[in-house]
Amino acid sequence: MPRLLAFILFMLSAAVYAESYLCTAEQLAGFIYNPASKSWQGAASATADTFIVKHSSEDGSKNIGPPWFVSERGKDFGIACANDFDEHGYLYCHGLGGDFMMNRNTLRFRHLNDRGFVVDKYKPHAPEGKQSPYMKIGHCELY
Repeated sequence: MPRLLAFILFMLSAAVYAESYLCTAEQLAGFIYNPASKSWQGAASATADTFIVKHSSEDGSKNIGPPWFVSERGKDFGIACANDFDEHGYLYCHGLGGDFMMNRNTLRFRHLNDRGFVVDKYKPHAPEGKQSPYMKIGHCELY
């Protein structure tokens, strides 16, 4: 009986981290550079970009890295989340792919990419307007 109870508890704890989320962006707002006028302009549009939010133990590892990982569908890179969801349901992630914040209670998210406006004009790899800062918002569902 103790073995059965231990097995059931193990399976329940594994199921808690087996969840992952598919997050679909619905709106995008940002800025684009106009080389003719040499100025930045606001822009907004609808979008359907998707993100996968998964617990890092889902890949079969022993979870020695960050607890959660966010990647845009179809991309090889993503954003590592340093902590788990907090007591209010928020997940905060920060990395080279921008900032990602999600609430698992409301199933809403926002993705912010702030690269592109604050650049050094002396670095040829980042000319003015090569990247555009933006924010995407949308909803998530269990995946």
